[in-house]
Amino acid sequence: MTKSARVFISALVALGCLSGCKARQIQAPQNQLAGDTSGQHSSPLDQVDPNTLRGYNSDVEDPPFRYQPEPDENVLYVKQKLFQMQIADIYYSFKKYEDRTIVVQGMYAELPIGDQEAVPTIYRRGKGCCGNDGWGGFLLKFPDDIKERPGKNDWIEIVGRPFLESQGYYYNLYLEVKEIKVLDERGAEFVHQ
Repeated sequence: MTKSARVFISALVALGCLSGCKARQIQAPQNQLAGDTSGQHSSPLDQVDPNTLRGYNSDVEDPPFRYQPEPDENVLYVKQKLFQMQIADIYYSFKKYEDRTIVVQGMYAELPIGDQEAVPTIYRRGKGCCGNDGWGGFLLKFPDDIKERPGKNDWIEIVGRPFLESQGYYYNLYLEVKEIKVLDERGAEFVHQ
Protein backbone atom coordinates (compact mmCIF):
# COMPACT_ATOMS: atom_id res chain seq x y z
CA MET A 1 0.00 0.00 0.00
CA THR A 2 1.41 3.40 -0.92
CA LYS A 3 2.11 6.10 1.63
CA SER A 4 -0.61 8.37 0.21
CA ALA A 5 -3.16 5.52 0.44
CA ARG A 6 -2.24 4.93 4.09
CA VAL A 7 -2.57 8.65 4.86
CA PHE A 8 -5.94 8.78 3.07
CA ILE A 9 -7.26 5.74 4.95
CA SER A 10 -5.99 7.13 8.26
CA ALA A 11 -7.72 10.43 7.57
CA LEU A 12 -10.99 8.67 6.76
CA VAL A 13 -10.77 6.70 10.00
CA ALA A 14 -10.05 9.91 11.95
CA LEU A 15 -12.97 11.74 10.37
CA GLY A 16 -15.22 8.75 11.02
CA CYS A 17 -14.23 8.74 14.67
CA LEU A 18 -14.85 12.47 14.91
CA SER A 19 -18.28 12.23 13.26
CA GLY A 20 -19.85 10.83 16.40
CA CYS A 21 -21.43 7.71 14.87
CA LYS A 22 -19.54 5.43 17.24
CA ALA A 23 -19.01 7.96 20.04
CA ARG A 24 -18.96 6.76 23.63
CA GLN A 25 -22.36 7.28 25.19
CA ILE A 26 -22.77 9.95 27.83
CA GLN A 27 -25.80 10.08 30.07
CA ALA A 28 -27.38 13.51 30.41
CA PRO A 29 -30.58 14.81 31.93
CA GLN A 30 -33.50 13.95 29.66
CA ASN A 31 -34.37 17.59 28.97
CA GLN A 32 -30.93 18.12 27.41
CA LEU A 33 -31.08 15.38 24.82
CA ALA A 34 -32.13 16.22 21.28
CA GLY A 35 -34.65 13.65 20.13
CA ASP A 36 -33.98 10.28 21.77
CA THR A 37 -34.29 10.55 25.56
CA SER A 38 -33.60 6.87 26.27
CA GLY A 39 -29.82 7.38 26.30
CA GLN A 40 -29.54 4.90 23.41
CA HIS A 41 -27.96 5.93 20.09
CA SER A 42 -26.92 9.33 21.39
CA SER A 43 -23.83 11.34 20.70
CA PRO A 44 -22.26 13.89 23.08
CA LEU A 45 -23.32 16.52 20.56
CA ASP A 46 -26.96 15.48 21.04
CA GLN A 47 -26.86 17.04 24.50
CA VAL A 48 -27.78 20.44 23.12
CA ASP A 49 -31.22 21.98 23.46
CA PRO A 50 -32.67 21.85 19.92
CA ASN A 51 -34.58 25.06 20.62
CA THR A 52 -31.29 26.98 20.74
CA LEU A 53 -29.88 25.64 17.46
CA ARG A 54 -29.66 27.97 14.50
CA GLY A 55 -30.09 27.09 10.84
CA TYR A 56 -27.77 26.17 8.03
CA ASN A 57 -25.20 28.64 6.75
CA SER A 58 -27.56 30.06 4.13
CA ASP A 59 -29.96 31.18 6.89
CA VAL A 60 -27.61 32.92 9.32
CA GLU A 61 -24.66 35.30 9.02
CA ASP A 62 -21.62 34.91 11.25
CA PRO A 63 -20.87 37.81 13.56
CA PRO A 64 -17.84 39.85 12.45
CA PHE A 65 -14.45 38.56 13.58
CA ARG A 66 -13.12 40.46 16.61
CA TYR A 67 -9.43 39.58 16.21
CA GLN A 68 -7.16 42.39 15.01
CA PRO A 69 -3.95 40.87 13.61
CA GLU A 70 -0.51 42.41 13.62
CA PRO A 71 0.36 44.00 10.23
CA ASP A 72 2.81 41.22 9.28
CA GLU A 73 0.82 38.32 10.76
CA ASN A 74 -0.22 35.53 8.37
CA VAL A 75 -3.88 34.98 9.37
CA LEU A 76 -6.51 32.61 8.00
CA TYR A 77 -10.11 33.37 8.96
CA VAL A 78 -12.15 30.15 8.82
CA LYS A 79 -15.57 31.41 7.71
CA GLN A 80 -18.87 29.58 7.76
CA LYS A 81 -19.32 29.33 4.00
CA LEU A 82 -16.35 26.96 3.58
CA PHE A 83 -15.96 25.90 7.23
CA GLN A 84 -15.62 22.16 6.68
CA MET A 85 -13.55 22.49 3.52
CA GLN A 86 -11.03 24.90 5.06
CA ILE A 87 -10.54 22.70 8.12
CA ALA A 88 -10.13 19.61 5.92
CA ASP A 89 -7.55 21.48 3.83
CA ILE A 90 -5.63 22.43 7.00
CA TYR A 91 -5.61 18.76 8.00
CA TYR A 92 -4.62 17.34 4.60
CA SER A 93 -2.19 20.14 3.64
CA PHE A 94 -0.84 20.84 7.09
CA LYS A 95 2.61 22.07 5.96
CA LYS A 96 0.92 25.05 4.23
CA TYR A 97 -0.78 26.13 7.49
CA GLU A 98 1.52 25.15 10.36
CA ASP A 99 3.01 28.67 10.71
CA ARG A 100 -0.26 30.54 10.23
CA THR A 101 -2.57 32.06 12.79
CA ILE A 102 -6.07 30.58 12.53
CA VAL A 103 -9.17 32.52 13.62
CA VAL A 104 -12.39 30.51 13.87
CA GLN A 105 -15.85 30.87 15.40
CA GLY A 106 -18.10 28.06 16.57
CA MET A 107 -19.66 26.30 19.52
CA TYR A 108 -17.66 25.13 22.54
CA ALA A 109 -17.89 21.63 23.97
CA GLU A 110 -15.74 19.15 25.85
CA LEU A 111 -15.97 15.87 23.96
CA PRO A 112 -14.60 12.36 24.55
CA ILE A 113 -11.84 11.74 22.00
CA GLY A 114 -10.06 8.39 22.05
CA ASP A 115 -9.25 7.51 25.65
CA GLN A 116 -9.58 11.12 26.84
CA GLU A 117 -12.78 11.93 28.72
CA ALA A 118 -13.16 15.65 27.96
CA VAL A 119 -11.22 17.39 25.19
CA PRO A 120 -12.02 21.11 24.68
CA THR A 121 -13.39 21.58 21.17
CA ILE A 122 -14.65 24.32 18.86
CA TYR A 123 -17.05 22.88 16.32
CA ARG A 124 -20.06 23.25 14.09
CA ARG A 125 -22.54 20.57 13.14
CA GLY A 126 -22.81 19.25 9.61
CA LYS A 127 -23.29 16.25 7.39
CA GLY A 128 -21.93 12.97 8.65
CA CYS A 129 -22.06 9.30 7.78
CA CYS A 130 -25.64 8.90 9.00
CA GLY A 131 -27.29 12.14 7.83
CA ASN A 132 -26.76 15.38 9.74
CA ASP A 133 -24.94 13.75 12.66
CA GLY A 134 -21.43 14.93 11.84
CA TRP A 135 -19.34 17.78 13.08
CA GLY A 136 -16.19 19.57 12.11
CA GLY A 137 -13.82 21.77 14.02
CA PHE A 138 -10.64 21.83 16.07
CA LEU A 139 -9.58 20.22 19.30
CA LEU A 140 -8.16 22.91 21.59
CA LYS A 141 -5.00 23.06 23.69
CA PHE A 142 -5.13 25.88 26.25
CA PRO A 143 -1.96 27.43 27.68
CA ASP A 144 -1.56 27.45 31.45
CA ASP A 145 -2.38 31.17 31.70
CA ILE A 146 -5.92 30.69 30.33
CA LYS A 147 -7.71 29.05 33.24
CA GLU A 148 -11.36 29.98 32.60
CA ARG A 149 -13.27 27.90 30.08
CA PRO A 150 -16.40 28.84 28.15
CA GLY A 151 -19.73 27.23 29.00
CA LYS A 152 -21.10 24.31 27.03
CA ASN A 153 -22.55 25.47 23.70
CA ASP A 154 -21.20 29.04 24.10
CA TRP A 155 -20.43 30.74 20.77
CA ILE A 156 -16.70 31.49 20.82
CA GLU A 157 -13.95 32.96 18.69
CA ILE A 158 -10.58 31.23 18.95
CA VAL A 159 -7.23 32.56 17.75
CA GLY A 160 -4.49 29.97 17.64
CA ARG A 161 -1.82 28.00 15.80
CA PRO A 162 -2.61 24.57 14.35
CA PHE A 163 -0.72 21.42 15.23
CA LEU A 164 -1.21 17.70 14.71
CA GLU A 165 -1.02 15.20 17.55
CA SER A 166 -0.61 11.48 16.94
CA GLN A 167 -3.43 9.28 18.19
CA GLY A 168 -1.98 5.88 17.36
CA TYR A 169 -2.44 5.36 13.63
CA TYR A 170 -3.96 8.78 12.83
CA TYR A 171 -3.54 12.43 13.78
CA ASN A 172 -5.89 14.84 15.56
CA LEU A 173 -5.98 18.47 14.48
CA TYR A 174 -5.57 20.94 17.35
CA LEU A 175 -5.36 24.69 17.78
CA GLU A 176 -2.93 25.97 20.38
CA VAL A 177 -5.08 28.77 21.80
CA LYS A 178 -3.64 32.32 21.92
CA GLU A 179 -6.94 34.13 22.53
CA ILE A 180 -10.51 33.15 23.26
CA LYS A 181 -13.63 35.31 23.35
CA VAL A 182 -17.21 34.34 24.18
CA LEU A 183 -19.52 36.17 21.77
CA ASP A 184 -23.14 37.16 22.35
CA GLU A 185 -24.07 36.99 18.68
CA ARG A 186 -24.13 33.47 17.18
CA GLY A 187 -23.39 32.31 13.66
CA ALA A 188 -24.67 29.26 11.80
CA GLU A 189 -24.44 26.15 13.93
CA PHE A 190 -25.06 23.82 10.95
CA VAL A 191 -22.77 24.08 7.93
CA HIS A 192 -22.65 21.99 4.79
CA GLN A 193 -19.50 23.12 2.96
